[in-house]
Amino acid sequence: MTVEEYNYCVEDHSDGLYRFILKNIKDSEKAADIVQDSFEKLWRKVSEVSYTKSKSYLFSTAYHTMIDGIRKDRRMEDLSQAKAVRYSHEMQYSDLQEILHTALDRLPEIQRTVILLTQLGKNHSKYKKNSLFWGYFERFYWAVERLSRL
Repeated sequence: MTVEEYNYCVEDHSDGLYRFILKNIKDSEKAADIVQDSFEKLWRKVSEVSYTKSKSYLFSTAYHTMIDGIRKDRRMEDLSQAKAVRYSHEMQYSDLQEILHTALDRLPEIQRTVILLTQLGKNHSKYKKNSLFWGYFERFYWAVERLSRL
């Protein structure tokens, strides 16, 4: 098929092909896309398809593309109308505790104690007199307080 014959084919068959696909899927945008895809496939095989066979090639290609699209749409599910329970769960494993415990184990004893006391919500004023590490405690306590406000 020559380029001129291809152009004649577009002029002769594009409207009929569009109506055929639109009648079956009832979506004008998808129908236009399928027609465009069909003509693109014909253009790729322009040297292999004769002008006399171009109409049947176009309609067959468009029909198969339409069927593939319908099958694809059936597999797809509209998540906006789906129930959230089906796609989510509340129970999930989080290794955050393991990571925190590993990090705490790497800290020196004084720093680990300060962080644990701070996280337990202990009142730091009662440890002021009884503790040798008040300076550490005070620095970590205020650092954690500052971080918790961010």
